[in-house]
Amino acid sequence: MSILLLVSCGLYCYSFGEEWYAQAISIFTALNTVCLIVTLLYVSTRNHFFPITLNRSPWWPWASCFSDVCSSPECCSQFALDEYSFTHYNHGFYAFPLMITLPLRIWGFPRCGKAFDPTTFDMLGLHISIFLEIVWEFGENTSYIINKFRNTSAPDYSGDSGMNIVGDVLCCAAGYVAIEAILNYSYSRYGWKVMLGTIGLHIIAIEGLFFIWVCDGLFIIWVNLSGLAVISLCGPNYYWLMLFLSLVAIFAGWALPLFLIRSMIPVVKRTSTLQLVPPQTLDL
Repeated sequence: MSILLLVSCGLYCYSFGEEWYAQAISIFTALNTVCLIVTLLYVSTRNHFFPITLNRSPWWPWASCFSDVCSSPECCSQFALDEYSFTHYNHGFYAFPLMITLPLRIWGFPRCGKAFDPTTFDMLGLHISIFLEIVWEFGENTSYIINKFRNTSAPDYSGDSGMNIVGDVLCCAAGYVAIEAILNYSYSRYGWKVMLGTIGLHIIAIEGLFFIWVCDGLFIIWVNLSGLAVISLCGPNYYWLMLFLSLVAIFAGWALPLFLIRSMIPVVKRTSTLQLVPPQTLDL
């Protein structure tokens, strides 16, 4: 799918010139709307849209997958947010950018003009990430993948509710916006270094914390689904500490663009001051 998207965008770029970017965004907007509706309808026929439990209101945004009060089948992957929202945030923060949007941007910037300028927000990349997340959600709720999870790390997994799918898509979008902001405000001074360095540190931190927490994570999910190994859940260990540190890792990614903006202000002021100074003349 990664190669198909790259080739499709490349052909679109050559065929329609500079107008292709806006047209591609319009196409993905319509595609994402249709795919999300189809996914929610598909899940609703087998499961439901709102969580069904007497333990809390269905409008409450958070429910733990490891609660003693609300059992896993009732609460896990049923509310808008849970511990696995971190993995869907990671989809947008590093998985889809590294696989799709970053290679597309590096390839497209010199060939397709300013649409891929790393100092401007890549709206097409956001739509592509949302599309991939919706495809992931659809596949994750098929009988084949549900049984895969049951046979490996989540024996009680029964699929997602519609509300949880919407929450996962929003988490993915939030992750993409965060890493894109880091690139936009760092590229002019540091190139790709800050973005790639942040991704590397984030992977080490969030995957390490999640493994200590419940012996799970995005990489482990992929390993289990691929059949390379079976890694069972554990814990949860140090629950509130791991939750706090995971949130710190997320907030650090959002704080970095603000720091980069502040660090750019003195440079802008000095540049503006130098431009306002008239040239000196010598009196002979």
